[in-house]
Amino acid sequence: MTDRPGSVLIIGGGFIGSALARRFRKNDVIVHLLAREAAIPHKHFDHMYTGGLSNIGILNRVLPEVDTVIHAASATTPGVSSRIPSIEAESNIEPTLRFLDVLQQFNHVQLVYLSSGGTVYGNTSDGPVQESAEISPLSYYGAGKVAIETFLQTYNNNHHGGVTILRPSNIYGPGQPYYRGFGVIRTMFKHIREGTAMEIWGDGSAIRDYLYIDDMVDACLSIAGTNTSDYNVFNVGSGIGYSLNSLIEHVETASGATLDKTYRQTRATDVSSIILDSTKIADFSGWQPLVSLEGGLDATWKWISANE
Repeated sequence: MTDRPGSVLIIGGGFIGSALARRFRKNDVIVHLLAREAAIPHKHFDHMYTGGLSNIGILNRVLPEVDTVIHAASATTPGVSSRIPSIEAESNIEPTLRFLDVLQQFNHVQLVYLSSGGTVYGNTSDGPVQESAEISPLSYYGAGKVAIETFLQTYNNNHHGGVTILRPSNIYGPGQPYYRGFGVIRTMFKHIREGTAMEIWGDGSAIRDYLYIDDMVDACLSIAGTNTSDYNVFNVGSGIGYSLNSLIEHVETASGATLDKTYRQTRATDVSSIILDSTKIADFSGWQPLVSLEGGLDATWKWISANE
Protein backbone atom coordinates (compact mmCIF):
# COMPACT_ATOMS: atom_id res chain seq x y z
CA MET A 1 0.00 0.00 0.00
CA THR A 2 2.89 2.41 0.59
CA ASP A 3 6.03 3.64 -1.12
CA ARG A 4 8.80 5.26 0.84
CA PRO A 5 8.67 9.04 0.31
CA GLY A 6 11.75 10.66 -1.16
CA SER A 7 11.52 13.63 1.17
CA VAL A 8 9.48 14.57 4.20
CA LEU A 9 8.79 17.71 6.22
CA ILE A 10 8.35 17.01 9.92
CA ILE A 11 6.67 19.83 11.81
CA GLY A 12 7.56 19.66 15.49
CA GLY A 13 10.90 18.80 17.06
CA GLY A 14 9.60 17.28 20.28
CA PHE A 15 9.56 13.68 21.46
CA ILE A 16 7.70 12.24 18.47
CA GLY A 17 9.10 14.62 15.87
CA SER A 18 12.69 13.89 16.81
CA ALA A 19 12.07 10.13 16.79
CA LEU A 20 10.51 10.42 13.33
CA ALA A 21 13.45 12.47 12.04
CA ARG A 22 15.93 9.85 13.21
CA ARG A 23 14.04 6.97 11.63
CA PHE A 24 13.34 8.65 8.29
CA ARG A 25 16.97 9.71 7.99
CA LYS A 26 18.10 6.18 8.81
CA ASN A 27 15.87 5.01 5.95
CA ASP A 28 17.61 7.43 3.54
CA VAL A 29 14.62 9.77 3.26
CA ILE A 30 15.53 13.45 2.93
CA VAL A 31 14.33 15.07 6.17
CA HIS A 32 13.26 18.70 6.52
CA LEU A 33 12.51 19.66 10.12
CA LEU A 34 10.51 22.72 11.17
CA ALA A 35 10.60 23.29 14.92
CA ARG A 36 10.37 26.10 17.42
CA GLU A 37 13.82 25.23 18.73
CA ALA A 38 16.81 23.53 17.12
CA ALA A 39 17.19 20.72 19.63
CA ILE A 40 17.92 17.64 17.51
CA PRO A 41 21.46 16.67 16.45
CA HIS A 42 22.04 17.63 12.80
CA LYS A 43 22.88 14.09 11.73
CA HIS A 44 19.20 13.18 12.04
CA PHE A 45 17.95 15.56 9.35
CA ASP A 46 19.14 17.31 6.19
CA HIS A 47 17.53 20.72 6.60
CA MET A 48 16.55 22.46 9.84
CA TYR A 49 14.26 25.48 10.04
CA THR A 50 13.47 27.32 13.23
CA GLY A 51 9.97 28.73 13.29
CA GLY A 52 6.29 27.97 13.62
CA LEU A 53 3.53 26.59 11.44
CA SER A 54 2.63 30.03 10.14
CA ASN A 55 6.11 30.86 8.84
CA ILE A 56 5.00 31.43 5.27
CA GLY A 57 8.46 32.11 3.89
CA ILE A 58 9.89 28.80 5.06
CA LEU A 59 6.83 26.81 3.99
CA ASN A 60 6.77 28.27 0.48
CA ARG A 61 10.43 27.34 0.11
CA VAL A 62 10.18 23.80 1.51
CA LEU A 63 6.79 22.44 0.43
CA PRO A 64 7.68 22.25 -3.31
CA GLU A 65 10.55 19.93 -2.34
CA VAL A 66 8.70 17.36 -0.20
CA ASP A 67 6.29 14.50 -0.79
CA THR A 68 4.86 14.19 2.73
CA VAL A 69 4.30 16.47 5.70
CA ILE A 70 3.91 15.03 9.18
CA HIS A 71 2.29 17.55 11.53
CA ALA A 72 3.52 16.48 14.95
CA ALA A 73 3.50 19.90 16.61
CA SER A 74 1.42 20.79 19.65
CA ALA A 75 2.02 23.76 21.91
CA THR A 76 -0.28 22.57 24.70
CA THR A 77 -1.07 19.63 26.97
CA PRO A 78 -4.48 18.78 28.48
CA GLY A 79 -3.47 20.53 31.69
CA VAL A 80 -2.24 23.71 30.03
CA SER A 81 -5.61 24.60 28.49
CA SER A 82 -7.84 23.07 31.19
CA ARG A 83 -8.96 26.50 32.44
CA ILE A 84 -8.12 28.66 29.42
CA PRO A 85 -9.73 27.17 26.28
CA SER A 86 -8.61 30.08 24.10
CA ILE A 87 -5.03 28.79 24.37
CA GLU A 88 -6.00 25.91 22.07
CA ALA A 89 -7.19 28.35 19.40
CA GLU A 90 -4.19 30.65 19.69
CA SER A 91 -1.48 28.00 20.01
CA ASN A 92 -2.70 25.08 17.87
CA ILE A 93 -5.82 25.73 15.79
CA GLU A 94 -4.96 29.12 14.30
CA PRO A 95 -1.34 28.17 13.41
CA THR A 96 -2.60 25.02 11.68
CA LEU A 97 -5.11 27.02 9.64
CA ARG A 98 -2.40 29.46 8.58
CA PHE A 99 -0.36 26.43 7.53
CA LEU A 100 -3.31 25.25 5.40
CA ASP A 101 -3.40 28.68 3.74
CA VAL A 102 -0.02 27.77 2.28
CA LEU A 103 -0.43 24.01 1.87
CA GLN A 104 -3.47 24.36 -0.39
CA GLN A 105 -1.14 25.60 -3.11
CA PHE A 106 0.70 22.25 -3.16
CA ASN A 107 -1.76 19.48 -3.92
CA HIS A 108 1.03 16.96 -4.49
CA VAL A 109 1.84 16.89 -0.75
CA GLN A 110 0.42 14.19 1.50
CA LEU A 111 -0.42 15.44 5.02
CA VAL A 112 -0.29 13.22 8.09
CA TYR A 113 -1.66 14.83 11.26
CA LEU A 114 -1.04 13.41 14.72
CA SER A 115 -4.24 13.84 16.71
CA SER A 116 -5.05 12.17 20.05
CA GLY A 117 -6.85 8.86 20.43
CA GLY A 118 -6.67 9.22 24.19
CA THR A 119 -8.72 12.42 24.32
CA VAL A 120 -11.03 12.83 21.31
CA TYR A 121 -13.42 9.97 22.19
CA GLY A 122 -14.06 10.91 25.81
CA ASN A 123 -15.32 8.08 27.99
CA THR A 124 -15.96 4.80 26.20
CA SER A 125 -16.92 1.27 27.12
CA ASP A 126 -14.35 -1.15 28.48
CA GLY A 127 -13.75 -2.62 25.03
CA PRO A 128 -11.51 -1.21 22.28
CA VAL A 129 -13.01 1.80 20.47
CA GLN A 130 -13.09 2.08 16.68
CA GLU A 131 -12.67 5.20 14.57
CA SER A 132 -16.42 5.27 13.87
CA ALA A 133 -17.21 5.81 17.56
CA GLU A 134 -18.77 9.05 18.74
CA ILE A 135 -16.37 11.95 19.21
CA SER A 136 -16.97 13.46 22.66
CA PRO A 137 -13.82 15.00 24.20
CA LEU A 138 -13.82 15.92 27.89
CA SER A 139 -10.90 18.35 27.72
CA TYR A 140 -10.32 21.53 25.71
CA TYR A 141 -7.13 19.87 24.47
CA GLY A 142 -9.18 17.05 22.95
CA ALA A 143 -11.70 19.54 21.56
CA GLY A 144 -8.84 21.37 19.87
CA LYS A 145 -7.71 18.16 18.22
CA VAL A 146 -11.25 17.50 16.98
CA ALA A 147 -11.48 21.02 15.57
CA ILE A 148 -8.25 20.58 13.63
CA GLU A 149 -9.39 17.20 12.33
CA THR A 150 -12.59 18.81 11.03
CA PHE A 151 -10.72 21.57 9.24
CA LEU A 152 -8.37 19.00 7.69
CA GLN A 153 -11.27 16.92 6.43
CA THR A 154 -12.75 20.03 4.79
CA TYR A 155 -9.34 20.89 3.35
CA ASN A 156 -9.08 17.42 1.83
CA ASN A 157 -12.60 17.66 0.37
CA ASN A 158 -11.61 20.86 -1.41
CA HIS A 159 -8.04 20.12 -2.46
CA HIS A 160 -7.68 16.32 -2.61
CA GLY A 161 -4.08 16.40 -1.48
CA GLY A 162 -4.51 13.37 0.73
CA VAL A 163 -4.94 13.78 4.49
CA THR A 164 -4.41 11.05 7.06
CA ILE A 165 -5.31 11.51 10.71
CA LEU A 166 -3.51 9.30 13.20
CA ARG A 167 -5.08 9.05 16.65
CA PRO A 168 -2.40 7.57 18.90
CA SER A 169 -2.86 6.36 22.44
CA ASN A 170 -0.51 7.38 25.27
CA ILE A 171 2.99 7.36 23.80
CA TYR A 172 6.08 6.78 25.93
CA GLY A 173 9.65 5.63 25.63
CA PRO A 174 13.32 6.62 25.61
CA GLY A 175 13.90 10.28 24.79
CA GLN A 176 10.61 11.52 26.24
CA PRO A 177 11.18 14.74 28.20
CA TYR A 178 9.39 15.40 31.45
CA TYR A 179 6.54 17.91 31.39
CA ARG A 180 4.53 18.57 34.51
CA GLY A 181 1.06 17.04 34.19
CA PHE A 182 1.74 15.19 30.94
CA GLY A 183 3.05 11.70 30.17
CA VAL A 184 2.10 9.46 33.06
CA ILE A 185 4.85 6.87 32.54
CA ARG A 186 7.56 9.50 32.25
CA THR A 187 6.15 11.20 35.34
CA MET A 188 6.09 7.99 37.37
CA PHE A 189 9.72 7.27 36.54
CA LYS A 190 10.71 10.83 37.45
CA HIS A 191 9.11 10.55 40.89
CA ILE A 192 10.75 7.18 41.48
CA ARG A 193 14.09 8.58 40.40
CA GLU A 194 13.77 11.58 42.73
CA GLY A 195 12.00 9.81 45.59
CA THR A 196 9.05 12.22 45.52
CA ALA A 197 5.33 11.58 45.82
CA MET A 198 3.15 11.53 42.71
CA GLU A 199 -0.47 12.66 42.68
CA ILE A 200 -2.86 10.07 41.25
CA TRP A 201 -6.17 11.59 40.22
CA GLY A 202 -8.93 9.16 41.19
CA ASP A 203 -8.64 5.73 42.76
CA GLY A 204 -6.25 4.33 40.15
CA SER A 205 -8.92 2.38 38.27
CA ALA A 206 -8.79 4.57 35.14
CA ILE A 207 -7.83 2.47 32.12
CA ARG A 208 -5.46 3.59 29.38
CA ASP A 209 -3.76 2.16 26.30
CA TYR A 210 0.03 2.75 26.17
CA LEU A 211 2.11 2.72 22.97
CA TYR A 212 5.91 2.55 22.73
CA ILE A 213 7.55 5.28 20.68
CA ASP A 214 9.12 2.90 18.15
CA ASP A 215 5.69 1.45 17.38
CA MET A 216 4.32 4.95 16.86
CA VAL A 217 7.14 5.78 14.47
CA ASP A 218 6.51 2.54 12.58
CA ALA A 219 2.86 3.52 12.17
CA CYS A 220 3.85 6.88 10.68
CA LEU A 221 6.28 5.21 8.30
CA SER A 222 3.59 2.75 7.21
CA ILE A 223 1.36 5.68 6.21
CA ALA A 224 3.92 8.09 4.73
CA GLY A 225 4.08 7.68 0.98
CA THR A 226 0.60 6.14 0.72
CA ASN A 227 -0.69 6.69 -2.79
CA THR A 228 -4.14 8.01 -1.99
CA SER A 229 -5.99 11.33 -2.13
CA ASP A 230 -8.60 10.08 0.34
CA TYR A 231 -9.25 11.35 3.86
CA ASN A 232 -8.38 8.58 6.32
CA VAL A 233 -8.53 8.30 10.10
CA PHE A 234 -6.62 5.59 11.96
CA ASN A 235 -6.33 4.69 15.62
CA VAL A 236 -2.79 3.79 16.67
CA GLY A 237 -2.63 1.91 19.95
CA SER A 238 -1.54 -1.30 21.60
CA GLY A 239 -5.13 -2.51 21.99
CA ILE A 240 -4.41 -3.47 25.60
CA GLY A 241 -5.78 -1.48 28.53
CA TYR A 242 -4.08 -1.11 31.89
CA SER A 243 -5.48 0.55 34.97
CA LEU A 244 -3.26 3.16 36.61
CA ASN A 245 -2.79 0.85 39.58
CA SER A 246 -1.67 -1.96 37.28
CA LEU A 247 0.65 0.42 35.42
CA ILE A 248 2.22 1.46 38.73
CA GLU A 249 3.01 -2.18 39.47
CA HIS A 250 4.68 -2.59 36.07
CA VAL A 251 6.66 0.64 36.51
CA GLU A 252 7.83 -0.49 39.95
CA THR A 253 8.92 -3.83 38.51
CA ALA A 254 10.90 -2.13 35.72
CA SER A 255 12.63 0.28 38.10
CA GLY A 256 13.03 -2.06 41.05
CA ALA A 257 11.67 0.67 43.32
CA THR A 258 8.38 1.71 44.90
CA LEU A 259 6.44 4.74 43.69
CA ASP A 260 5.37 7.05 46.51
CA LYS A 261 1.86 8.18 45.60
CA THR A 262 -1.00 10.30 46.88
CA TYR A 263 -4.53 9.71 45.60
CA ARG A 264 -6.65 12.77 44.80
CA GLN A 265 -10.28 13.27 43.75
CA THR A 266 -10.99 12.49 40.10
CA ARG A 267 -10.99 15.51 37.77
CA ALA A 268 -13.90 16.17 35.41
CA THR A 269 -11.60 16.15 32.37
CA ASP A 270 -10.08 12.74 33.12
CA VAL A 271 -11.24 9.91 30.86
CA SER A 272 -12.15 6.83 32.89
CA SER A 273 -11.46 4.25 30.18
CA ILE A 274 -10.01 4.33 26.66
CA ILE A 275 -8.53 1.45 24.66
CA LEU A 276 -8.00 1.86 20.93
CA ASP A 277 -8.95 -0.66 18.26
CA SER A 278 -6.21 -0.40 15.61
CA THR A 279 -7.60 -3.02 13.23
CA LYS A 280 -8.20 -0.44 10.50
CA ILE A 281 -4.56 0.65 10.15
CA ALA A 282 -3.44 -2.99 10.40
CA ASP A 283 -5.69 -3.88 7.46
CA PHE A 284 -4.64 -0.79 5.50
CA SER A 285 -0.86 -0.80 5.91
CA GLY A 286 0.03 -3.98 7.76
CA TRP A 287 1.17 -2.08 10.85
CA GLN A 288 1.15 -3.91 14.18
CA PRO A 289 2.51 -2.86 17.59
CA LEU A 290 5.55 -4.98 18.43
CA VAL A 291 6.79 -3.81 21.83
CA SER A 292 5.12 -5.09 24.98
CA LEU A 293 4.51 -2.79 27.94
CA GLU A 294 7.09 -4.70 29.97
CA GLY A 295 9.73 -4.40 27.27
CA GLY A 296 8.98 -0.75 26.66
CA LEU A 297 9.13 0.13 30.35
CA ASP A 298 12.45 -1.67 30.77
CA ALA A 299 13.96 0.24 27.82
CA THR A 300 12.58 3.54 29.09
CA TRP A 301 13.93 3.07 32.62
CA LYS A 302 17.36 2.15 31.28
CA TRP A 303 17.40 5.32 29.15
CA ILE A 304 16.35 7.51 32.08
CA SER A 305 18.93 5.89 34.36
CA ALA A 306 21.68 6.52 31.80
CA ASN A 307 20.71 10.09 30.95
CA GLU A 308 19.61 11.68 34.22
